[in-house]
Amino acid sequence: MKTKIKNNILAGLLVVLLLMGCRKDLGNYEYREINELEIGSINDSYEVALGSSPNIVPELLFSKAGEHKDENYTYEWISHNPKVTPEISKKVIHQGRNLDVVPELGVGDYIVYYKVIEKSTGISWQRRFTLKIFGEYKKSGWFILNDIEGQARLDYYEDNSANWHSYPKIYRDITNLILDPLTARPMKLIGKPKFLASFTNRVQGIPTASASANKYFVYIGTEGSTEKINITDGFIWKEAGYAFVNETSSGNPTVVDHIFPVGAAMAFAVANGNLYSTFYTGRVYYGVPLNQLTTGETFPISSHIAIPYSMTTLMFDTKNKRFLRSSGEYNRYASVLPAGNFDPNGLNKDLVWIGYTSAFTGQAVAILKDGGQRIYLARMGLTTAGAFSAIALEDVTDRLTGIKDADHFTMEEQYGYFFYSVGSKIYQYDMDTKQVKMVKDYGSRKVSMLKTNRTMSRITTTNEARYTSPKYAVIVGTYDEASPNDSGTLDFLRIPGLMGSISTYYSFDGLGKVIDITYSETQ
Repeated sequence: MKTKIKNNILAGLLVVLLLMGCRKDLGNYEYREINELEIGSINDSYEVALGSSPNIVPELLFSKAGEHKDENYTYEWISHNPKVTPEISKKVIHQGRNLDVVPELGVGDYIVYYKVIEKSTGISWQRRFTLKIFGEYKKSGWFILNDIEGQARLDYYEDNSANWHSYPKIYRDITNLILDPLTARPMKLIGKPKFLASFTNRVQGIPTASASANKYFVYIGTEGSTEKINITDGFIWKEAGYAFVNETSSGNPTVVDHIFPVGAAMAFAVANGNLYSTFYTGRVYYGVPLNQLTTGETFPISSHIAIPYSMTTLMFDTKNKRFLRSSGEYNRYASVLPAGNFDPNGLNKDLVWIGYTSAFTGQAVAILKDGGQRIYLARMGLTTAGAFSAIALEDVTDRLTGIKDADHFTMEEQYGYFFYSVGSKIYQYDMDTKQVKMVKDYGSRKVSMLKTNRTMSRITTTNEARYTSPKYAVIVGTYDEASPNDSGTLDFLRIPGLMGSISTYYSFDGLGKVIDITYSETQ
């Protein structure tokens, strides 16, 4: 009986299902034809030089003519490096319809996907091709450190060896093109820019002091990092291997305020009020502060120091208001300067700036101020024994126009002229004749940097055309405060003798707020 009832129920359900299947679908459905896309004018492969744009302009052929509007779509160019780990292998290199920019990719072979996405539906189409980045940088040129909204950007102006003083190839934000060979990660500069330095040093990990170990490095300092690029081996950076801590004997400092090269594998560094030195041949490494006397007394120093030659330097004790000398080759202590025409140990003044010029057989020049805001210029000469003698200390408050408000200073190398800037104006001072004059007025533009490139080592009559401007130019960086990120310029000023009229070797533009500059002289 139960079986019969069960069969009746199943039969009833089948009838209901049949009746439902026979009913018309009364819903109102509208079907839309998909707008298909064919991506053309993209080759299967491309080869471009490092720092160049592929200039790919895709042809977008939609099946429904007349409906394509750029604002309805988004575009992505995605690179894939199969040689690195998956988490860093993919990178969006551009978000525009055309690949008409320089991709931030280092030398290598990449698979690239061009992706077109319809905003309203999320439907996407893509085209795959290969991209080979080839070539290497020429190793002579100017490195320029910019401040872009509080972050550091490094640019590179590459020399044209067939026509010195011309720079046809410019790399903006070059650190994004310099990748760690192990991880393919680009160099990142952390925080505000502080300094550049370039000189021959030794690669860490090579135990010998042979000449074959020499490498030419450019050091980049920011608030949060001290990085270096190996120029000799082709603009190489290693995230771990080139960490600054590897150049120290104690693991400290890890970040420095400034590096001052003085020769092959010889340099000073200032960090947190301390002075350090490195001298590879003598097995001296950063780590033990030099700002202490043989008595054990230590003192904080200014970040401004003067270096005449080799490992001799002049520092300023900010606590006791005095100048002291140090030789960082093997001597790890500072020594007090002898009194001369003024006492460099009892100044009772604060240091504003100190620099050095090879003119006058070598002199250190300092700007100081007292509690009453009087400004003084101190001159200290270099003796044959490598010590300094106090030559003169003069009150220049009323003599030097605007000196109270001066913000940048430098010493010129050939004739020993002192230069300073006040806002948009550049002044030149002959310390012997006491003549001062304004040599440049940049109007609404503000001076961000004023310096000479003292680290240049080689200049002879045979290479004078190449090295004269890097060695002797007074370099002025200016920018428009209304657009600081792209209005920066550099003028390389030619300084004649006898306070003659100043001209310009050449100029750069399109920069940010320039903080520092250094020349790579490896070719």
